[in-house]
Amino acid sequence: MSALPGVFLLGFHKAVADHLYNLLSATNVDSEPVLFTDFHANQYVVKALGTGEVVVGLSFSAQPPKSDRKGMLEAAAAKYGKVLSEEDIQEHGLTCEVAVLVAAMPEMQKPELSKQEKAKLTTTCESYASLYYVVMSYYFKSNFEKACAGETIPAFKIDYRPNEGMYIRATKDNLQVYTSIYFDSPGEFLFGRIFLQEFFDCRRNDRSLGGAPGFMMGERPAELEKVKGVDDADKGNRLWCTITLQHSHMNTAPDKLAPTVEKILNFRNYVVYHIRCSSTFMNQKMRARHAELLKVLARAKTDQTGQAQAKIS
Repeated sequence: MSALPGVFLLGFHKAVADHLYNLLSATNVDSEPVLFTDFHANQYVVKALGTGEVVVGLSFSAQPPKSDRKGMLEAAAAKYGKVLSEEDIQEHGLTCEVAVLVAAMPEMQKPELSKQEKAKLTTTCESYASLYYVVMSYYFKSNFEKACAGETIPAFKIDYRPNEGMYIRATKDNLQVYTSIYFDSPGEFLFGRIFLQEFFDCRRNDRSLGGAPGFMMGERPAELEKVKGVDDADKGNRLWCTITLQHSHMNTAPDKLAPTVEKILNFRNYVVYHIRCSSTFMNQKMRARHAELLKVLARAKTDQTGQAQAKIS
């Protein structure tokens, strides 16, 4: 089973969508499974069956409880239609927890496609690259509906990454999403604290953001003290973020829910990605200054040597 390197967010989506598009464009090709790894460390597997159909499967990095599997499969079926059973997955020689079947698209066999047709088919392929977010919307849809109805939801954990958890809690007025972010080094932790402080300051001081979700950053929230399995290891390199959603933010329409879930789940990735970019930029600037300093010292050494030779002669 071949593997392709993981890429971040939109780049990852495009890699999966492009491969799916190419398989659907071919005529009855039976391909080997190809693996794609996303920024959550989940693995997508894409395989053509030789009948014009393609299977897109998902293997979770953090295994969800078995009690949640049924709801996840229902969420995938509501979006894509055909969801494979465990027996079908094994029959096709795949290793994944959730798999959907992409039906053949006869229009792809046309010699030439218009820009509109190509854009429509590309959008369809890209929707399958969002399988993880569609599956995870199971956790949010029912809780969004309960929160909008004024129900109280005790805090519970969503295992969406190894060593990092997400927690949902609702009061009569709003719904709160707690995210723990673990940083690999004290340097990244410092960058993260500064970066997240900017989020907090902008949300508090910018009046144009009055309709945006609330945001808090700091130590583990007191509301999670009694939650089973709460992340507490490596406390020194862990920050907690609280995103507060009002009823206006919790639209459960299919075209609104998945993008909302995607933004919530990718918030941690967004933070870590920009921290590492900032760290890389600073290292590049330091290396450039170091190189310039070495050049200055080299010139000074040459000048001193030349003056000494002139005096001797």
